[in-house]
Amino acid sequence: MTDADLEARRQIEALQELFRPHLADRVREIEAAWEALQVDGDGTRPAGEPPLRRFYRLAHSLAGTAGSFGYPAVGTAARELERHLHALLPAEGQEYLEVPPSAEILRLLAALARAADAAVRA
Repeated sequence: MTDADLEARRQIEALQELFRPHLADRVREIEAAWEALQVDGDGTRPAGEPPLRRFYRLAHSLAGTAGSFGYPAVGTAARELERHLHALLPAEGQEYLEVPPSAEILRLLAALARAADAAVRA
């Protein structure tokens, strides 16, 4: 391994260590988006980004960043959640529908939380 390779590896490890403490915060933000989606399911729509879109966007973002920063299990769990949520998004021009409580979403959220917890403890 060359000096440049070693330096690149050190930089990647430094980035991983910077990202690690934020994993739990990112998962809590995703869980809060799910909770907001449940609360907002009363027929009123808050101003700004639709709750389902926000929930999806947060999962999508973590799926990409976790894998990039060397946490593939977290990335995979977030990607599974993202894929499930993508199927719930309305087509262009359609209204956002209420998303009922879902055992599958709860399962995917729990898997994401476990993966992030394992990454933080590693």
